Amino acid sequence: MSAPLLLVARRDFVERIRSRAFQISTGVALLLVVGFIAAPPLIARIVGVDTTARIGIVGEDPEPLLDAVEELAPPGSTVEGERFPDAAAARKAVEEDEVDLAVTDEAILIDADTPRGLVATVQAVLARTRLAERAAELGLDPADAASLVAATRVPVEEVTGDDEVGFARAGAAFAAAVVMFVAIVTYGQWILVGVVEEKANRVVELVLGAVRPHELLGGKILGIGALGILQLLLIAVAGVVTAEVAGAADVPAIIASLAGGVVVWFVLGFGLYAVLYAAAGSLVSRTEEAQNAAFPLTMLVMVPYIVAVASLTGDGDVARIVSLVPFWAPIAMPMRMAAGDVAPWEVGVAFVGTVVTIAVAVRVAGRIYAANVLRTGSKTSLLRALRELRRSGRVADRG
Repeated sequence: MSAPLLLVARRDFVERIRSRAFQISTGVALLLVVGFIAAPPLIARIVGVDTTARIGIVGEDPEPLLDAVEELAPPGSTVEGERFPDAAAARKAVEEDEVDLAVTDEAILIDADTPRGLVATVQAVLARTRLAERAAELGLDPADAASLVAATRVPVEEVTGDDEVGFARAGAAFAAAVVMFVAIVTYGQWILVGVVEEKANRVVELVLGAVRPHELLGGKILGIGALGILQLLLIAVAGVVTAEVAGAADVPAIIASLAGGVVVWFVLGFGLYAVLYAAAGSLVSRTEEAQNAAFPLTMLVMVPYIVAVASLTGDGDVARIVSLVPFWAPIAMPMRMAAGDVAPWEVGVAFVGTVVTIAVAVRVAGRIYAANVLRTGSKTSLLRALRELRRSGRVADRG
């Protein structure tokens, strides 16, 4: 990267991170994320929730175990038990949320919503019971039985039904579509508004005296893109920390595995639309016209967002087609990856197609930007800009 490009990137990054608008928007976003995650468990604690623990037991009399668990449970908690004839029936009860957990001869069966405190309590009770039984069998003194604790620990097996996995993946897919749409539109409009403001204030005329148009465009995209990634990371970290502290939910493995793909597709999507937004901004000269210039691109991004959300109800064929179109892949493909309904070759085709489209867009939109960024006065239509671009190309070829 050239020094002028990095200088422009640093300028845009510093100026925008110092702006009151960015600081307020980031603060509001952080508050919304923290509040959205922390509010449900906080409200539950305030208004009170059902603290009854439902335990299933295979074969034996449940009363001794239930009494021991209730002794160790927090004040105000109650314990209910249900006996099942075999492990298969207990497993089905856990999957269908008829009980919070079930105790078999081999393991403790839980699901994703089983309170971890209840699991630890049942483990402790079973370990104590098995320890006493083992010590009696070996004729050991209770004081010498502590060495048997490791051998009496009961394994925990999480039971997750297909419906729960599908629901988690659907939620992750919806979140991926929303994040990609909001990020691309928001940061793309930052670039568009920045281009228009520089034209309106005649700042661009001074800047282009020191750097070339493509360096100004590339630096602006790099600086605002880095700032966008920083803001997304801050929001993501705040959400994860809040979820862990508030005990709202464990961070799903699906989200963790999805994070890398979302970052890659965000970079591709932002790189593609940033160039287009910058070119659109170069066609107008007043800030009042910025929204009109952004409208066609926003509608273009809306197509995969609407299809992605609608596809969560089962319209997979439309989503598959949309995810392979380069202009729409950055939003639709992460959604399909989160839903687990995508073949590796489809990801490869979408990735290569998007990269090729970015290369073409950089060339075409970059030339439109360079030709119009110094032009003031009336708005230049896209068709006129393309005609002038074609005419200039023909002149260059004849020369």
